[in-house]
Amino acid sequence: GVDVTFVRAPMGKLPSAVNGPFDLIHSTYALSFDERPDEVIKSAAELLRPGGRLLITTGHPVFAGEWMELEDEGFGTFLIDYFEPPDDVRSLPDGRIIRSRAYPISRVFGWLREAGLTVTRLLEPEPERIEELSEDEIRACIPYDSPSWRELYPKLACTPVAVIYEAVK
Repeated sequence: GVDVTFVRAPMGKLPSAVNGPFDLIHSTYALSFDERPDEVIKSAAELLRPGGRLLITTGHPVFAGEWMELEDEGFGTFLIDYFEPPDDVRSLPDGRIIRSRAYPISRVFGWLREAGLTVTRLLEPEPERIEELSEDEIRACIPYDSPSWRELYPKLACTPVAVIYEAVK
């Protein structure tokens, strides 16, 4: 009994056909690719109805560090500057370069508040402990699975990969 309209559009340049107000605006791992994430949040807030929710998932800034294996301690990450984590720069097969950036939690929190939103939840989900799961359970709960990812799971189990922000207008 709920009327749902899905809109897919560039975050920083929403088409004029995108009219609010919306009950929910949701973004997963996209904010870090925009050059002005503060403006994206402000624009999204303007499109929410009073009581509407903005739900954003971003990469955790700690995850932007380099993986290190410590002699008897296991794995950890080394991050030179938490407040200015390095860009994640990747080359695509067609030669294009893409950049993403993780931001300190307090900075994103501030952008949400500056946009007139109230942050109602902040989550740092703990990664699944795959050594305790069956293959069927792994396939059901892990969105990306490959031999390369399987090698990373012991490292991923010791640091947050994502931050989830829920904010209300």
